[in-house]
Amino acid sequence: MTSSNTTPATIPFGQLNSEEIQLLTIKNKNGLEALISTYGATLVSLLAPDSRGNLDDIVLGYDNLEDYLNDPFYMGSNIGRCSNRIALGQFKLEGKSYQLQCNNGANHLHGGHQGFNKKKWCIESHQCNAVVLSYTSAHLEEGYPGNLQIKVQYKLLDNNALDINFEATSDLTTICNPTNHSYFNLAGYKSNNLNNHYLQLNSNWYTETNAELLPTGKLVNTSDSPLHFKHKTNLHHALSHCSNAFIQGLDHNFKIETYDGTLQLAAVLSEHTTGRKLCYYTSMPGVQVYTGNHLDGAFQGKHGRTHLQHSGVCLETQYFPNAINQDNFLSPILEAGTTKTYYNRIELNTL
Repeated sequence: MTSSNTTPATIPFGQLNSEEIQLLTIKNKNGLEALISTYGATLVSLLAPDSRGNLDDIVLGYDNLEDYLNDPFYMGSNIGRCSNRIALGQFKLEGKSYQLQCNNGANHLHGGHQGFNKKKWCIESHQCNAVVLSYTSAHLEEGYPGNLQIKVQYKLLDNNALDINFEATSDLTTICNPTNHSYFNLAGYKSNNLNNHYLQLNSNWYTETNAELLPTGKLVNTSDSPLHFKHKTNLHHALSHCSNAFIQGLDHNFKIETYDGTLQLAAVLSEHTTGRKLCYYTSMPGVQVYTGNHLDGAFQGKHGRTHLQHSGVCLETQYFPNAINQDNFLSPILEAGTTKTYYNRIELNTL
């Protein structure tokens, strides 16, 4: 992760524990622009063109730091050390048992009470089209072993793609499963529904879960079910068939069909009134599709817009939930002294 010495201006965004939080702008030659906060390494905004070339912000978020500090929805933030759920916050590594902080009932979710989304990240480098942020997580922070150093690079390419790449190393063997938790609405942040969105997944399987959204270890074929997104499917129609009193929408982890550890297509999201299309590539084996089921209108977003239920969709590329405790899932273990890179690319196109 390298960059030039060109350093665009940064924008003050408030303070966290007397430390300045900043907004960093990156752009490409076509006018696409992303805004990243040093709080949580958060993607605050992402401008993308519609079929007529008009730019609009396609991620949900807030106008000020205070709302991000109080946000319970991981809006646009980077998640770590381990995204998704770990049963009872417990796992074993090299014969030793570890107990993580439990912040989702009896289970651990998205890094715990003070995960990476609640931390100030340091600016490693900043140029016109890219920024690298870093955070050092101390041994036993939230219960995780090892002093972990993690970097994230946001880079806007001239083919209208946004790279979000993580790089992690630890002095002790640990687990690491970072993801970005942006809520996308391709109609623009002013829209409060997903009615005209279509989703296609490179997947025929999802991980079956119990009542606590923890995988049972079984992979279920999506064929002949409302969770079959192998072909382009209207998301609003799918929500009406997937919602129940328990989940109230999509909150499912899908196995990427062509996973081989390199960048592979995970999902294609499109919106037919604007003609915007988003293609999500990743080196991770799964993608959690979450349709903002817990957004309840209690939090105002940018320019006073309200975040309603199903007003955005997250595509959380990841190792499977609770993978450290499932022998048949690929493991999120990061060996001591090794450096691992987790690749993600979001291509912004039009229909």
